[in-house]
Amino acid sequence: MKSLSPCTTGTGTSASVPYEASGRRTAETVPGAQPAVIPGAPHGLDVPHTEGFGQALLGFLDELDRPTDRLTA
Repeated sequence: MKSLSPCTTGTGTSASVPYEASGRRTAETVPGAQPAVIPGAPHGLDVPHTEGFGQALLGFLDELDRPTDRLTA
C-alpha cells in the first residue's frame, strides 16, 4: 500500500509541544492531512486527554467508513 487517505494528525496546544512549531507543520507536510487539535493536551495526549483523543480517533474512523476509494496500491 502506497498511501492511505484520509490522514489525521493529532496534536495538543500545551506549551510543552507548541502547535505552531510541530502540529501545524506536520499537518502541512502530509498531503491531505487533517489536523485534530486537542486544547491543552501535551505530547502523549492520548493518556491525559482520553475524551478529546477518542473523539478525534472516532472522527477519523468515521471518514474511513465512507464509501469512497481511498486506498491505493
